[in-house]
Amino acid sequence: MEMHLTYWKEKLVQIQRQKNFPIWCFLFLLISGYTLFLTSTVWYPENQDYVAPTKYYEQHQVGVYQISVTDWKYSKKDHAMQIIFEKQNREILDEKLYFGAMERTGGELEVKAVLDEPDYLILRIENIPENWKEISLRVGNTENEDSMKKFYTNVNRVEETKKLALKDEKGYLMDRLLAQKRQADQELEEIQKKITKLLQENEDLSKKEEEIKAKTYLTQAEQKKGEETLIRAENQILINQETIEHLEEEAVEKENDIDSLKMKIDELK
Repeated sequence: MEMHLTYWKEKLVQIQRQKNFPIWCFLFLLISGYTLFLTSTVWYPENQDYVAPTKYYEQHQVGVYQISVTDWKYSKKDHAMQIIFEKQNREILDEKLYFGAMERTGGELEVKAVLDEPDYLILRIENIPENWKEISLRVGNTENEDSMKKFYTNVNRVEETKKLALKDEKGYLMDRLLAQKRQADQELEEIQKKITKLLQENEDLSKKEEEIKAKTYLTQAEQKKGEETLIRAENQILINQETIEHLEEEAVEKENDIDSLKMKIDELK
């Protein structure tokens, strides 16, 4: 054992005496660092590290506008994305908007407005790399990046489509109307689910009322508790019924919106 230790000590001394010893040390550190860079998860974050994708129809203040994303599509074949924004001007005069886009690992991307109308905006991001991970889209009323509003999507959550061909104004208007109709359909479905849930709850409460009324109580305390439960059930049924009536009015309005959108879509076809 001692002989082996002595041997390696002598070899180390010989290496250190060589003139190119510092070069060998530098190369060793360089290769080790590069290997660590390629294998470390720090440089390739897991999916849970992505920023939450921007929600559709979530309102954001940008200058004089309230804007919201209504559609965000990606075409792998065309290496492009199309994002539709609804715009609402809170003031009298319009403002110019500025845009920018960045891929998480690939840097700046090309983004342009293919259609910019007073009440909606359609942006197109091009030359998206094959191995993209996450994209941050910036929109602001100045070119100062710090003051721009950021919108996000990632490779796991973006809606994919086969093609994103460049279109004329009519084609982009059709995309906007289809996005609006899709959202309206989803909102109507949610309203109908709420109504169904409340109707079922009222049915269950009515059954509970019948059980309470038919029950024979052995003590005054039990009877008092039963009467209090009955009152709470009756009040909740009334509250639910008022909510149902309000939701039914919303449903009618939403159905009218959907019919209007269908007519506009048919006119463009």
